[in-house]
Amino acid sequence: MSNILEVTLSYDGKNARNHEIDFYDVSQALIGFQRTLALTTHLILNNKIITQAPALKNAQILALPPEEGSWKITAGLALTGLYAVTTTPQNTVLGHLVFLLMTM
Repeated sequence: MSNILEVTLSYDGKNARNHEIDFYDVSQALIGFQRTLALTTHLILNNKIITQAPALKNAQILALPPEEGSWKITAGLALTGLYAVTTTPQNTVLGHLVFLLMTM
């Protein structure tokens, strides 16, 4: 996947080691994971704080298939305003992130 930053949420310990986890806990963790990614990504890309994750602009958060036999899920951040992102100065948070991704 090109131009996608992957961030992973995983569970470890107690029941997760037996491939079990409370479904309510999983649902709440996924909501919080998506919200955190959306709000943070919007702030970095647009220099504006939002309070509602659906207001995310210039990016899309995609859920990639969970890893078989685990409680691990990866989210891909697809940046839609690629020209603006790739021309950001390297001495900014976004510019540094883009530089790191381009060198991987």
